[in-house]
Amino acid sequence: MRRNISATFIDSALVSFAFLTTEGYGTAEVDRKHHSITFRCPDHSIEIGYDPREDFVASIVSAKVGDRNPIASISCLYVAASLGAAQDIQSKILTHHSLAAALESHASAIRKLLPVLKSMDRDRLLL
Repeated sequence: MRRNISATFIDSALVSFAFLTTEGYGTAEVDRKHHSITFRCPDHSIEIGYDPREDFVASIVSAKVGDRNPIASISCLYVAASLGAAQDIQSKILTHHSLAAALESHASAIRKLLPVLKSMDRDRLLL
């Protein structure tokens, strides 16, 4: 099963996160690697990765804030921004169904988080 999930992860992630490239979020570039995909914007990037050894999906935001380059997980930022509980974001993957559910939960959290990342609260949240 893991091989099948690894083989479909990137395509599934591209579908779940298509809004980053089509809905005016300023995504300039999409980098695809074997087990991760990164959406790069002028002021931050969002990476969604799959760890086949742990059957785990994770999403992180990296940004440039002054002379710093902070990196934080979506779940940490989601909680810190008071958008919901960490449990709202599913990460454990055992089947294709759970992959789809996890990617959609990450996408939903990122949709809620993006306005914060575009606001003045971004620096406070990331630092």
